[in-house]
Amino acid sequence: MIAAARQALQALMSGDPQFITAMQALGLAANGAAVTPKCLKGNRRFDQIGAEHLPCWVQDAGDQQPVPASADGDAMGLTINSHQQEWVADLLLTLVWHQQAFDTSVDQTDAIAPALVQLLLRNPSLDDTCDMAYVADVVTDRNYNHPLHAVTLVVRVHGVIHRE
Repeated sequence: MIAAARQALQALMSGDPQFITAMQALGLAANGAAVTPKCLKGNRRFDQIGAEHLPCWVQDAGDQQPVPASADGDAMGLTINSHQQEWVADLLLTLVWHQQAFDTSVDQTDAIAPALVQLLLRNPSLDDTCDMAYVADVVTDRNYNHPLHAVTLVVRVHGVIHRE
């Protein structure tokens, strides 16, 4: 479920016309040009991402846990004969880009979360890979590494893992 949801999210981010238009409107290239950020997988230090990769989304795994019990299950979301378990996983997405102008970087930062939220509102099940996905948190770097900027969005994915 988790890997499939991550792949579906990446496909949507690189293939949804409205999301691509929203990203291009931000002018995230170092020269302010309209670009579509690439997706990179894995945890990496943002200051070690080469300029040739910017702007980019860095995808990483977040926390995972069972869903608390429902009326017909136990405390771990299981049922008698345990054929499935409800699960919640966080997918971490960090947009990394270069921007010299402080005011422009704030405007860009303000527009990133709404674009991803709108993408998930249009595709809440990530192409049927989960029950529901939504933006659960947004953390900015507060211009700490200016002119390199990073905004991390936590995409919370709810689903069911079935016994095989």
